Amino acid sequence: MTNVKDNSETDTLWRKLQKLHTKYRDMSVVARIQSEDGAHNPWRWDVDGLKIDLSRNNINQEILATLIQLANSKNLPDKISDLISGKEVNCTEQRAAHHTELRLPANKTVNAEIAQTQKKINALADDLRSGKWRGHNNHRISDVVNIGIGGSDLGPRMVCTALSALSDNQPKVHFAANVDPRDLELILQDLSPQNTLIIISSKSFTTTETLENAQSARQWLLTEIPEKNLAHHLTAISSNIEKAVAFGVDPDNVLPLWDWVGGRYSLWSAIGLPIAIAIGFQGYRELLDGAHAMDEHFSTATLENNVPCLLALLEIWQINLCQANSKAILPYNHDLRILPEYLQQLVMESNGKSVRTDGSPIE
Repeated sequence: MTNVKDNSETDTLWRKLQKLHTKYRDMSVVARIQSEDGAHNPWRWDVDGLKIDLSRNNINQEILATLIQLANSKNLPDKISDLISGKEVNCTEQRAAHHTELRLPANKTVNAEIAQTQKKINALADDLRSGKWRGHNNHRISDVVNIGIGGSDLGPRMVCTALSALSDNQPKVHFAANVDPRDLELILQDLSPQNTLIIISSKSFTTTETLENAQSARQWLLTEIPEKNLAHHLTAISSNIEKAVAFGVDPDNVLPLWDWVGGRYSLWSAIGLPIAIAIGFQGYRELLDGAHAMDEHFSTATLENNVPCLLALLEIWQINLCQANSKAILPYNHDLRILPEYLQQLVMESNGKSVRTDGSPIE
């Protein structure tokens, strides 16, 4: 988000922000809080049960008003509308970033492929949890190993860890992502091939790290399972169905991905299958509903009360004016321990850009 000054209005607002930083650089946050009306804290929001408190930041209403002017000078409300409506907002790949559609309530979903895929996730999760899905020699599946990397690993791994208290481990879900084979070896050493289902999560089905681990898992399965029965122990989530089938996955057990779902947002897609297996599809549906509630807030709230926008504007202030270039994410709940790792990928891949939308380099 650095160096957003690329028109005359933005330049004027940028200079104003620099003056405000000089004016308030020694501002006491404690004094500002004490001067505000105690009955109404203008820096706290409750969005569908999610509480956000920005009152301890070195910012006041004059700074905030200027930051909101900056956002309006960049037509941010129109950009939000473009994102939510599925317009082409990914300029480098000429595609939409329409993961918000995956989070629509079932009665509002108009994309037949999404509805069909979510029904398939529901059926697979229910079959595994109920024991209806049987492995070779009619064995019940007791363990599921998700093999992926990046967004195909971090998202579902983070959520499964965060919501582990809701899981009955029937079956138990594991995650393997490290190209070092020891990672997968440690997971498989206590499992039985006849009781294990492998999920291969790869959008292209060509990701080197994922395929290396998938091949190793396949060879492990073959130590006890005839090749003709491998389909009972393999599923895949990919846009490359042909490669997944050639690997040994039954076509009916390949869940699709679409090019408008970025990896770091993919837990809302079929990549979230391990979540539905771990906590049940109803729990996964409630996760989607919570995300949709924030989508509704993001797309309808004014900038003055739009929490995602306020957090973004606060970062512009902190990074560009206050030169605070590091962020600490401190989850005091142990179950949220993977959240910083997940957010690191999300933020750095989304905001770590070196060119503007027209391709011109940022200073």
